[in-house]
Amino acid sequence: MTQASAPLPLSTRTSTALITGASSGIGESLARQLAARGANLILVARNETRLEALAAELRARCHVQVHVLPADLNRPARPPT
Repeated sequence: MTQASAPLPLSTRTSTALITGASSGIGESLARQLAARGANLILVARNETRLEALAAELRARCHVQVHVLPADLNRPARPPT
């Protein structure tokens, strides 16, 4: 019987993760876990207030870079103004 190899560790110290739906639920949980591992984050969701609060918390607690992008990904993109 062969033993399955362990998954390679995620190198987050030099990684940036884009997380959609980051203001709650699975997206928020994933943001917290990745920030705790040292990953920089780009957080996307409709609720800007919740995104900003989460970003401030993760910056202070985990000392990572966090960018907030309030957007509704269900709507077609508008051209830049």
